[in-house]
Amino acid sequence: MNSCKEAPDPIFVFRGAKSPVMSVTFLKSPEDGLIHYLAAGTQEGQVLVWDLKTKCLFRDWIAYPDCSVLWIYSRQAGEIWTLGRHNCVKSWNISQPVPETVKQYLLHDYLGFSHCDIYNEDDALLAIPGPSENSVTVFDIEKDSKLCILTASMSPKKGNVMQIKWTCAYGKVLVIIMYESGHISLWDYKTTSVVSEIQCRETPICLSVNTTSSVILVGSTAEKLFTFFINDNLQIIADKEVEITNPGTSCCTARPDDKIFVTGGWDFRVRVYSSKKMKPLAVLFYHKKTVECLTYASDYVKEFDSRFLLAAGSSDKSISLWKLFE
Repeated sequence: MNSCKEAPDPIFVFRGAKSPVMSVTFLKSPEDGLIHYLAAGTQEGQVLVWDLKTKCLFRDWIAYPDCSVLWIYSRQAGEIWTLGRHNCVKSWNISQPVPETVKQYLLHDYLGFSHCDIYNEDDALLAIPGPSENSVTVFDIEKDSKLCILTASMSPKKGNVMQIKWTCAYGKVLVIIMYESGHISLWDYKTTSVVSEIQCRETPICLSVNTTSSVILVGSTAEKLFTFFINDNLQIIADKEVEITNPGTSCCTARPDDKIFVTGGWDFRVRVYSSKKMKPLAVLFYHKKTVECLTYASDYVKEFDSRFLLAAGSSDKSISLWKLFE
C-alpha cells in the first residue's frame, strides 16, 4: 500500500447514534428530487436521518427494539427500506414527523447477517434472505407479491447466505448470492436455476458489483480481496487477488461511475482502489473501531459540492463523509 497518496481528512463527521452504526444511505428530498439527507441504522435498532444542509437530526426513531439494522436503502424520495436482523424488512414513509411502516416482509428462520437488495429499474424487485439459512426470497414490491424462493442445493453444502446482490449482465436481470462456503452463485430468478457458480478460497463477508462492467468484488476474513467478472456467456470468472495489510473486510461498495471500489475493515480503515486494475489509491484513517458500512451518494450533493460523496459508518458510533478523486 506504499503507492497510495497521502490520506485526506473527512470533510464532516456525523454523531448522535447511541450504538454502532451498521448501515448508511443517502436520501433525496420530495421537494426537488435532490440529495439533501443522510440516513443510518444502528446495532440497537435506531434509525437516524440528518439534514445535510443544517447538519442536524431530521428524524430519529426505533425501527426494531434491540435488533440491529443491517441494511438501509432509499429507492425514492420520502421512503426508506430497512432490514432488522432476526426480524423483518420494512419500508417507511418518513414524510411525517413520526415515520410510518408501509410494507413489511418477514425473514422467518434466517439468522445470519446478509443484507437485502432492491432492483429498481423496469421492475421493483426485492431480494431478502430466508425463509431458511440457505435460501433467498424474491418479491415484486409494486404488486406486493412473492415471485420465488431460491434455495441452494445441499451438494455441495454451501452454508448460510452471506450476501445478495442484483445485477443486469448482458441485458439479463440476475441475482448474485454469496454463501458461507465461499460459493458465489448467479441465479436466474425467473427459472429459479443457477446459471453459473464459482468458489472463493476464503470465507467471504461482503460483496459489491460494478453495474456497468459486471465486476464483482468480494471481501473476506483473510488479508485478501478477490475480484471476479461475468463474461458474455454469463459465467463467473476469477480475476484478481489483492493482498491487504490486515485481515477482515467488513464492507465494500463501488462508486456510481464504477471507476473506484472502496472497502471498510476490521482495522478501522477505509481503502480506496481503482476498479480496473485494483490499484490502491488511498487508505483513510479516522475511525476508532470497525468500519461497518459504506455508501456513495447516487447524485451530486450540493451541500458539499460533491459528485461522489462517500459515507462510512463505524462501530465507534460515527459517520464520516469523504470527498475523493473527483
